[in-house]
Amino acid sequence: MVVETETFKKLSANPKCLKVGELSMAVPSLENLFVLKFHVLQQNVPRRGYKDLMDVLSLADCNAVDLRSDKFRELCEKFGSKEIYERILAFKG
Repeated sequence: MVVETETFKKLSANPKCLKVGELSMAVPSLENLFVLKFHVLQQNVPRRGYKDLMDVLSLADCNAVDLRSDKFRELCEKFGSKEIYERILAFKG
């Protein structure tokens, strides 16, 4: 995913350290992963919407995130839109 340098710096703050085998790496926080996905969904890139929506739902499911929480809604509306938030809820059922 391509973002501006300043955006990358902000999203790289507070990474989570992850170790897979002998490899250690820094990965974005869960909140920053959501922000990246909302940003892409907002861009309405052809053929990406379904995959990015599924990524949001998967991240939420794997991390027991309440999609109806104020925090999630506010994050989605700030970095995506109200329409994206409503689409997420409609898809989840």
